[in-house]
Amino acid sequence: MPLSEMMRRQCYQRSSILGWSVYEVFLENYFAFFPPQQLLVQYTEDLEAQPLAVLRRVEEHIGVPRHDFNETQIATVYNARGCYKWRCGKTQSDVPSMQGTALAASEAEFEAAVRQLVAFLRPHVHRLFRWADEGRIASVPQAWRHMYA
Repeated sequence: MPLSEMMRRQCYQRSSILGWSVYEVFLENYFAFFPPQQLLVQYTEDLEAQPLAVLRRVEEHIGVPRHDFNETQIATVYNARGCYKWRCGKTQSDVPSMQGTALAASEAEFEAAVRQLVAFLRPHVHRLFRWADEGRIASVPQAWRHMYA
């Protein structure tokens, strides 16, 4: 591996904000040592929408018996706005809206920041698209294909 590539990866590893979102760099490291069938890639969007289905896929993938999950606990939202700890869970309807916050008041700046972040992540996410299309990882959420087109 060229030194420049190694340095780039080290930068991503040390950045706890942007670097950890460059998933393909970390997946590539796993692919170097494990066959794709030993890896299970899941997405936060899927965990939010269908938590039990994601848990079942994980159980099946690692070969453990099905657990009798508590449906209420699975539907609980943790680390939501105003509730940043594991012992502080809320129902989806109790999570405060962002409407009327300082973030909503500076919508233009927020949208500009999102555009910059999407531009930064686009080449990395496109690699995930390719791997998903090749069947190496699970299909990416459809919203990603629109956002990072």
